[in-house]
Amino acid sequence: QKIHQMPEEVKDSPSVPPPDASAGKKRSKKSSKETNTDFNVASKGQLIVAGIVIALLLALRFSYDDGRKKGKGADLDDLLDGQDLYDILQVPKGASDKEVKKGYHKLAIKWHPDKNQGCAECHTTFQRVARAYEVLSDGMKRKIYDKEQTLMEKSITSNTESLTTANYHATVQDGDIWLIQVFVDWSDRAQYFSPIWEEAASRLKGTGVRVGRVNMGRDKGLATRLLAGGKDSLPSVTIFDGETEIRRLRWEFQDTSVEGIVRLVATAVSERYKAKVLTEHKQLQELVRRRASKVRLLFVGKAGSKEQIMVVATAGKVSRGAMVIATTSKLSVGTAAYANVKPPAVLIWRGDADAAPEVYPHARLRLAELEAWLTDRRRLLFPSIHRGNYPEVCGTEMWCALSVLADAERAKAGAGHILSTAITNVEAAVEGAKIAVGALLLSEQPQAITFAGVEAGDVVLIQRVHHGSADAGAGQARLFVVQKKDAASGETLSLLIQGALEGKAPPRRQDSEQDFLTTLAPPKSSILEGLSDVLENMPVQMQIMLYLTLGIVGLVLVCPLIKPFITAADRRFHPSDEAEPARGGEREDEGADDDDDEDEEEEEDGDDDEEGDGEMDDVVLVKKKN
Repeated sequence: QKIHQMPEEVKDSPSVPPPDASAGKKRSKKSSKETNTDFNVASKGQLIVAGIVIALLLALRFSYDDGRKKGKGADLDDLLDGQDLYDILQVPKGASDKEVKKGYHKLAIKWHPDKNQGCAECHTTFQRVARAYEVLSDGMKRKIYDKEQTLMEKSITSNTESLTTANYHATVQDGDIWLIQVFVDWSDRAQYFSPIWEEAASRLKGTGVRVGRVNMGRDKGLATRLLAGGKDSLPSVTIFDGETEIRRLRWEFQDTSVEGIVRLVATAVSERYKAKVLTEHKQLQELVRRRASKVRLLFVGKAGSKEQIMVVATAGKVSRGAMVIATTSKLSVGTAAYANVKPPAVLIWRGDADAAPEVYPHARLRLAELEAWLTDRRRLLFPSIHRGNYPEVCGTEMWCALSVLADAERAKAGAGHILSTAITNVEAAVEGAKIAVGALLLSEQPQAITFAGVEAGDVVLIQRVHHGSADAGAGQARLFVVQKKDAASGETLSLLIQGALEGKAPPRRQDSEQDFLTTLAPPKSSILEGLSDVLENMPVQMQIMLYLTLGIVGLVLVCPLIKPFITAADRRFHPSDEAEPARGGEREDEGADDDDDEDEEEEEDGDDDEEGDGEMDDVVLVKKKN
């Protein structure tokens, strides 16, 4: 009976459990978490990339050399100044080692610092002799030097100025625009570029732009500094304002023909003096109407031409930033400014908005005539003087004339036209007389008005005593005052100013120039104007890096803001993921219940198995007994 009552669980094979329905739900939930994780990883990746780019930009900025700093080892090369080592030691090129040593000892005794105490030039000469002997006394160094000199015998000749360490700082002055080439004689590209360079220098002659070359084989120290720390390739072509770099020729991306170099110079000069390019009548109206507080100049002619370079460079140098400069190559814009204009032409507005422009009187543009004409016209509207620009306006001359103006007169140049004419006459009558001009505004400089004891319409003439001082305000200031009734007549004003210059009139007061400076108010400017000035005066390379940095920072800041929109879009295109959060709690509860049921079933199955095993043992015993 026990055999026939064997449980069905023992006879039948165990059944395969049905698939778990919650597994798909768990996979869906897992994919949603992976999507969010991917987004977070992407956001972190963007932040890392942005940080790396910003770090590279900063590294580029601080590693950039504008050519004004000395390179490593430049001091030793500067001692030679590009001179021949045999000439320094006063020996022939084929001299023996004994002759080289003899020449060195002779010069070393002559220029030794102990023998010439207090002589800085003697010390430099001694170092130069020692440097030359260091090279020529070493067989290997002398062999290399002789080989270089042999290559240099095939030198590239040029009609442009030769710049060396000895004459560079004295020749290259601030305010002068320079086109400088750094080259070596044995370079194939320098040989190819030589006729192009000479033709471009010929085209630029008479424009006010100076052209020079530096031979790196003869003057390595100066050449390295001009090569932006040695990072540029040879031959290197760069435009400088004095020793400040404006623009550098990039061989890989720019036109290296004669026309391309002239256009590059024209662009650099326009950038230096902030010349505006007019292409529409609207821009011309803005120049004429909205710039009524300054003298305005317009060049009408071919863009990038020799004449444009001459006009912009001369106007910028003469006006010292007090003149608004614009150019146009559109004849329609030129005729709108002046009906009978014939390019190339130069138009200048005095400063009052309704005044007709004055046209350059000569048929052909010549540098000397243009410079003299612009020098006279820059006084048609005087710059308003304040504490910040006093060294620039009055500190450059021994005499300074200030027109006292009310606010209503500031917008018109006619209020100062009489003074401008009078100063021109005085400078013509008194030999060597140079008078700077400016304006004192009643509303802006009340303390200075009180200090000088003047009123609107008067003219203040300042004589700077001890003009040789480097700093403005270091000497004495003698104040002469021409009253309004006398200043209204140009002839009377000229006589009074001339009398003051010749010492025939006593000053109204004499004080320290610093005392007068303290009465001047600082310039008024808003934060936006200050930022605008900073950006305008910033080099082009710095502007590019600044804009790139701001763009990257903006992208990093915007990413967290647009994250909710990206998440919403992701849910819209994946509706199964959207329903997941609402049913998440229910699924967790169901999953927990399912796990409890499975545990109970497993326990029951375990008990049944134990009972089945006991019954099987009983069956085996019954069989043995039988």
